[in-house]
Amino acid sequence: MSEAIKSEKLLLVEGKDEENLFSALLKYLQIENVTIRSAGGYLKFAKLYSSVAITTGFSSVTKIGFVRDAEANEANSVFESNSNIVKKYTPNILLPNHAGEIAHGNIKCGIFVMPNNKNAGMLEDLCLDSVKDSLLYNQTEKYISEAKFLLKTEDKEHYNIHKAKLQAYLAGTAMKGLWDFSSSAFQDLNDFLKSLYL
Repeated sequence: MSEAIKSEKLLLVEGKDEENLFSALLKYLQIENVTIRSAGGYLKFAKLYSSVAITTGFSSVTKIGFVRDAEANEANSVFESNSNIVKKYTPNILLPNHAGEIAHGNIKCGIFVMPNNKNAGMLEDLCLDSVKDSLLYNQTEKYISEAKFLLKTEDKEHYNIHKAKLQAYLAGTAMKGLWDFSSSAFQDLNDFLKSLYL
């Protein structure tokens, strides 16, 4: 069983990268006392929620958020998948009608699908979109574009260009204060978190 939940605000994300980013983003937004739990990968999200739903302290949760990556899908299919997981384990929670919206039931509930509640993509796309006008990002694009030609055919089908771009960009930074949370790229996500938790 998961560690006890000690806050009325809960945020469930896919992995450690998301957990780290959301810790920093919530601090930037001055949103306090949010318990963040990560699944360890998108395929383990149902397992995470089934465990969290029976964890000590879950009955005291009044605000719950889910952040998922669309991956190669349209956001709506991931939204429906997440909604089905919530319905299965906690049918009493009122769900929003669309990704990016908040439902105001007995528990305030929101589901955000990266990068923008519409398109395919993931956290990495959102982060990179916030720095797309920088010189370093332009160099990252050039490097990745050239590096793809060096891959063997069998390697190309397993190549995650989103993560490759992010890693290449990170290699050229000093890391501290890496993402500009005031960028318009983060606006929808910032609004979602403020509407849900404040």
